[in-house]
Amino acid sequence: FNQHFFRMELQEYEAEGIKVGIDVTYQDNSDIVSLINAKGGILSILDNEALIPKTTDQTFVSKVIKSHGNHARIVKSKMGGAVKFGIKHFAGEVTYDASGFLEKNMSKLPDEAGALLL
Repeated sequence: FNQHFFRMELQEYEAEGIKVGIDVTYQDNSDIVSLINAKGGILSILDNEALIPKTTDQTFVSKVIKSHGNHARIVKSKMGGAVKFGIKHFAGEVTYDASGFLEKNMSKLPDEAGALLL
């Protein structure tokens, strides 16, 4: 994405006669975007777990590690049974505490919605 975007912008500047005069460098983060957002990625796993009865935040983290544990960007928690995992983003490592992830991801109607149906 970044490479395409920057290349396109620079070509547009050139076509308009604008001299940029600098070499634009950037770190490609497409592997992180795919890890998080692609089919079978972390958000996809979260959505699937939210649909299965009796799943827990721990089962979510376990499935993330099982599916992506060998990915260069995934950091496994050193504390067994921890409801955490990490991702090495371009700016540094971020640890995610998955406590409450499933509950927050549930698509529930507000309590008042039942009263509106009457």
